[in-house]
Amino acid sequence: PVVFVTALSSHEQRLQGYRLGVDDYIAKPFNDDELGLRIQRVLDRSRAYPRNVASNKALRGDLSQISLASLLGFLDSEKRTGLLLLVRPNEVATLFVRGGQVVRIDMREAEAKRSGHEKLYALLGWDWGRFELAEADVEDEDAIRLSTVEALLEWARRQEPPGA
Repeated sequence: PVVFVTALSSHEQRLQGYRLGVDDYIAKPFNDDELGLRIQRVLDRSRAYPRNVASNKALRGDLSQISLASLLGFLDSEKRTGLLLLVRPNEVATLFVRGGQVVRIDMREAEAKRSGHEKLYALLGWDWGRFELAEADVEDEDAIRLSTVEALLEWARRQEPPGA
């Protein structure tokens, strides 16, 4: 099951989420009790009516098996477009990808003050969690302003120990 938890809450944005196949759509800010109940409802419904996995076109996996850097490199080489959802306990990020390039990132409010590319560098440090790419039109303005290759090279440079 996929639940979008996002600040995007207009009627059109909700419809787009449902068109992408999400099971529920929760707008921020939200009540913790409501979130728990809605997630439980989605889980109960998915157990009762499992999806036909063969017909689901989403790309999904585990960040402990494939790094986000590798995944972004693949999306760039394939010129993929869609919403890349990254999830781990108490952390959710949505990367808006157009033609293989990350153009916008939505993260929790604590990360909202970071610039687009700084959010991307923080996410590249995730070495565990789940990901899912759902194909979708992405019309957002490019808030990252770096190609995938430029972003990955800069992130790698930042990982080098001082003086290396």
